[in-house]
Amino acid sequence: MISIIIPVYNVEKYLAECVDSVLRQTYTDYEIILVDDGSTDSSGRICDDYAAKDARIRVIHQKNGGLSAARNTGLREAVGEYVYFLDSDDIPEPHALMELARRAGELALDIAKARFLYYDDETGKETRGPQIPKTDVMAGGR
Repeated sequence: MISIIIPVYNVEKYLAECVDSVLRQTYTDYEIILVDDGSTDSSGRICDDYAAKDARIRVIHQKNGGLSAARNTGLREAVGEYVYFLDSDDIPEPHALMELARRAGELALDIAKARFLYYDDETGKETRGPQIPKTDVMAGGR
């Protein structure tokens, strides 16, 4: 199982697209932990709405403590063998979790990192993030 931790702070504009992109994953053995870090917009309500629709989604509401505090809260609650950090304005490709889980298991990795695209709202332009040589994953020591 993969625990997907999504810190949430005032991202009502992006949150539904982010969560929907996880729900469309071809790999389905996961939990989503939405950590509402004191949002003042409708982000907290959006989180609760998703949790009411899908048992794999849990929501934690907390006082604003910043990104690291939200991620740490998610880590304390995670039950998966792997942890996947996803920003609330990110949209993983439909096979992202399947590929990461496959490669991590195949190569006995402790840490895996995927390539990504940056999207600029103003220009509508996408640019590829740094490529990781050969395997598209980073190996951690075992």
